[in-house]
Amino acid sequence: MRCLIVKDEEYRTPSMNMRDRVLYSRGFLRLAGKTQVYGTNFGDHTRNRMTHSLEVAQVARTIARGVNQSLENDDDKIDEDLVEAIALAHDLGHTPFGHAGERQLHKILNYSNKRVNDILFDEKAFESTEKENDVQLRQYFASNCGFKHNWQSVRMLKLLCNEYQGGDMLPASKFPDSSYMVNAVLEHSSRSYKEENQANLNYYNNHLDKSYFSVKDVHKSDFISNLISNADEIAQRHHDIEDAIAFRFFSLTKATEVIFDVDNEKGLPLDFTSKRGSIQLDEQRKCVCDSDEFFMKKISHIIVGYLVEKYTKILVNNLQNCEDKKIEDDYYKVMEHLGSEIKKMVLTSQNVKRMDSRGEFIIRRLFEAYAMNPVQMPNSTLNAVFREYMRQCIKSTDDNVLKGNIQKHLNKENGVYLFEHAFECRLAFAACYELPEKEKIYLSFSDNWMVMSEQVEAKGVLVIYKNLFRICLMRVIADYIAGMTDSYAEKEYQKLYGVVHEIVQ
Repeated sequence: MRCLIVKDEEYRTPSMNMRDRVLYSRGFLRLAGKTQVYGTNFGDHTRNRMTHSLEVAQVARTIARGVNQSLENDDDKIDEDLVEAIALAHDLGHTPFGHAGERQLHKILNYSNKRVNDILFDEKAFESTEKENDVQLRQYFASNCGFKHNWQSVRMLKLLCNEYQGGDMLPASKFPDSSYMVNAVLEHSSRSYKEENQANLNYYNNHLDKSYFSVKDVHKSDFISNLISNADEIAQRHHDIEDAIAFRFFSLTKATEVIFDVDNEKGLPLDFTSKRGSIQLDEQRKCVCDSDEFFMKKISHIIVGYLVEKYTKILVNNLQNCEDKKIEDDYYKVMEHLGSEIKKMVLTSQNVKRMDSRGEFIIRRLFEAYAMNPVQMPNSTLNAVFREYMRQCIKSTDDNVLKGNIQKHLNKENGVYLFEHAFECRLAFAACYELPEKEKIYLSFSDNWMVMSEQVEAKGVLVIYKNLFRICLMRVIADYIAGMTDSYAEKEYQKLYGVVHEIVQ
């Protein structure tokens, strides 16, 4: 599992540079305002996406260090800076309001929101006829569906590299491990939702370059991906329990029962606590502790210490082809037990479900408002709709001259702003969005205006391109909302609807 470390400065590696690009990016900064489990307005000391990512980075780097200390050959050692960079980046694509927000965008982008569908598309758009144009339109719908945060994180990495490099991804000469980073970010969570077909996430399959995921060493890629995925799970188990105690979902006694589960032998072994400092139990095995704060510090030390120690041994054994079934069974048994108890006691609780529903409601209403009147969004977002539309036009047309003209204009402006003045952007947007069927469609750029031959009317593709534009609009609205913090989304809701609704409080 050779890990090539190429230095571009005397003391900095490409992995260190990539880590810092993530750390100083706006996307990472916004994670501080995004829900982990409890809403960001739930309390000052609750975890958010940023603190979670920092904890994952700490756990992942500790595991990598433990593995490296067991390896004698330097060529076999893991790049700890790469591991840290991946851990920091793994949730860049997450939505506000946690997984509830993520699922709501996924439903909308699978055309399950009738109100959004009615706003954007004619009812005939979803008819299942065998006409050539209808078949093509259904293909557009099918190839642009779905939202999932790990796939979205890959897109965020791509955009981050664009900012620094002016290209799709950093070249191998600058960052040899870019493909390992992309794969690990993607694989930290499942590629599709449970009980759903992969086709429900077709947008990512169709619009992400497959070369991003091409790795030279599959074993190394799987190894790093598994490390990040388990570091993510370990951090979640630890801070979910700590937050549950802080916000009174668990009493100290209940937390002790959950963590050690002495009767069923599914929790941490009591003899392990002596290595990390003891938790005192009375004769009824109830916790005896001076304060919640002391208990949480001690129990966090024990949980993370146990899980990190066990998982590090599993990785070392795998590298040395020395399987130890007991260590694996102990680790996965505790992980499953803690996850099950957290889900039962916390994730299904009234307060968490209320927060989830509030987040779903706000995202749904924001999407409907932007779909109804897109020019309420910033100029940069409207420009993003044009960029997305132009890229998809390139893929959908056989006209090489048209492809060249569109790509030339995209390259000219480096894909940032396609219009010199804001009013031009908004006028062009209105022309595309509110296009009557008998008028020209704006498709290829000429003097900053998109004009296409009137021959398209004779071919009957006018409505297809009109709907393609709106499909692209849906994707960019989702990107815009996904980038919001919880508080920004709530403020937008208030501005758009003119009320301070109880659901926002």
